[in-house]
Amino acid sequence: MQAMKDLNPSFLRIPGGNNIPGRPGTWGYTNTDGIGLVEYMNASSLCNLDAEPILAVWAGLYLAAGYVTPPDVVTEADLAPYVEDAMNELEFLMGDTSTKYGALRASLGYPTPWKIKYVEIGNEDNLGGGEDSYTAYRWPMFYNAIHAAYPDILIISSTQDLASVGAPHTSGTDFHQYLRPDDFATQFELFDHSNRSYPILLGEYAVIQPNANGAPVDWNAAKMSYGSWVGAVGEAIYLLGSERNGDVVLGASYAPGFQNINNFQWTPDLISFSADPSKTVLSCSWHQLQLLSNNRFKSTVPFTVTSSTNSSSPFGPAYYVVGVSSPGHYTFKAAIYNTTQPIPFSIEFEGVSAGSHGTLTVLNAPSGNSMNVYGGPDVVQKTVKKVTAGAGGKFEFQLKQYDIAVFTT
Repeated sequence: MQAMKDLNPSFLRIPGGNNIPGRPGTWGYTNTDGIGLVEYMNASSLCNLDAEPILAVWAGLYLAAGYVTPPDVVTEADLAPYVEDAMNELEFLMGDTSTKYGALRASLGYPTPWKIKYVEIGNEDNLGGGEDSYTAYRWPMFYNAIHAAYPDILIISSTQDLASVGAPHTSGTDFHQYLRPDDFATQFELFDHSNRSYPILLGEYAVIQPNANGAPVDWNAAKMSYGSWVGAVGEAIYLLGSERNGDVVLGASYAPGFQNINNFQWTPDLISFSADPSKTVLSCSWHQLQLLSNNRFKSTVPFTVTSSTNSSSPFGPAYYVVGVSSPGHYTFKAAIYNTTQPIPFSIEFEGVSAGSHGTLTVLNAPSGNSMNVYGGPDVVQKTVKKVTAGAGGKFEFQLKQYDIAVFTT
């Protein structure tokens, strides 16, 4: 868990993904894999993750292999017991000891309730033909019950609709994307015009296939075994675009987070491990996330671009965002994509004078196709250097193709 802690995570989506319905075990009943609500809620405190839980509840759709149509979905007449399950789950987590399930939690040694601020209804319920039933009755039934009992909880839909599925009160939406590097690089401005009434969680994202002359992801073709450096750069552009829209984007999480190298169902993954901790593989995307996540803003700041290598936009091949990390201290983040020449930067910040110092941290790799693989060397190269502001308080430096950089004052 140290590798996850090193990313400075801010939320933990539990149980997340397609594990929500549970897995039929060998003996014919649902297998919890030995992990439940208590273990998930303790994960933050025991591992010092300090991550906010986002509780995902099953919403009546079973995503069978191949996402069969018509969908395997619980009918409206039969859904009420599953809504009650979700309410019992919340009572177990948040109820005082006078309640049935709060008392059960206390009997397990946890008399103090936990706090849940976010609940997600289902997971990718637009797949397998599930969207019609979700909009018609599954979302309203879960939403109305939870909101009536816990009006302060932000309830998140799971249909990929960036405007949510609608609710009489505030709700959010969970947006998942698995793409190629070029696809993410084009989405820097995706959230610029999002409806500010609906917070967006980027609950799952990853580059899963290499570029293919503009072709979209082919779900019938093989996925990459490990994430590439160009994939990490494409993802970085997507993340920088979400960060500049931090007023509407709640957070983002690469998926999947962990891969047991001896038994897995999906690739690529963020962290690959075996019984030998010394052989843990930290993917290219892990290195990118560690840099970006550990250099957060308190708020973004407006900026003026006086010249750009792109005549039609201030962005591309350089993509960047600027924010305040603490009073009087600024953080500039950038990723460079699709250039043959180094990109010069001359940056000045309000209140920063000549002679001031800043730190430039840059990540890159030998090539865009470089990967961190099991048993191999770490291909990600990190350089850190001091930069001194010249006349007018301008910091000057260059970034090259596939650089991911953070500059702090």
